[in-house]
Amino acid sequence: EHKVVHEAAFTALSNQLQPAYKIPRPFKSYLRSSPVVSISKRGAGVGLHRPLGHFGSWIGQAKGSSTILIMPSGSKVKESWLWTKGGLQEDKQLPKGLLTCALDAGDAVFVPRGFFHAFRAESEVSLQVGWQGETRSTGELEAALTAISDGDADALMKAASEFPEGPERKMYVTPCVNHAMLTGH
Repeated sequence: EHKVVHEAAFTALSNQLQPAYKIPRPFKSYLRSSPVVSISKRGAGVGLHRPLGHFGSWIGQAKGSSTILIMPSGSKVKESWLWTKGGLQEDKQLPKGLLTCALDAGDAVFVPRGFFHAFRAESEVSLQVGWQGETRSTGELEAALTAISDGDADALMKAASEFPEGPERKMYVTPCVNHAMLTGH
């Protein structure tokens, strides 16, 4: 019996859910990769992991409640699932530097680039939505990607006018098109 569905890519499920929530403004311009959707039954979740590419992510609790675990990059992960039937393992067994965060519907958490995180549903049904992606400056693309996030066509045209011509232009246009699709603009 499946107890958790966890997707970190554009899929039919994430595409259907995306219009139902807004990306929090502080995250809108900085996470430009892929949506994350998790649906879990009580006690199920995903163990400690890092997104592919060690990107940062934000996770919003859309329905129900969950516990999020966060560990700094550089931490040694010996075991990914840190829960017992009654809750977290005893303190003496938990890794050093582990942070615990309880999320209820409407809460969101940011997981920095390179950090490990895990979650477990605490309510009968838990729905989390979010995004993961690059959180570092994107250099010459910054103005264009910010304009796309803000839905500002004039600012996008101005930023795009600075892109180089010729075959190199594709390296600028492709991330912009991808970001426009991801943000719905």
